[in-house]
Amino acid sequence: MKTRRLFYEDVYIQEFEAIVLSCEEKDGKDHVILNATAFYPEGGGQPADNGTINGIKVFDVHEDGDDIVHYISEPVEEGTEIKGIVDMERRVRLMQQHSGEHIVSGII
Repeated sequence: MKTRRLFYEDVYIQEFEAIVLSCEEKDGKDHVILNATAFYPEGGGQPADNGTINGIKVFDVHEDGDDIVHYISEPVEEGTEIKGIVDMERRVRLMQQHSGEHIVSGII
């Protein structure tokens, strides 16, 4: 599998549609892999995006090789077309903080 990273194509993308490639329950959390995502995963010093998949809260996002795993509180069926919505207020705030950290590091 390979998740298309829509956030690299448009950092301000808020809504998207995708297909559920897999959904597995692990450690009491549902791990969902989509064929495409606008949710930025945790990494490089920046926390993951939050939002919803079909109205279900996305509370964490991580890279796993070529895939991006979305951690949600209830399962979605494989093959389902979903609508994802990114919490843009949080994303913009995190982007600004991350950029500020680079500026301060550069000055120091």
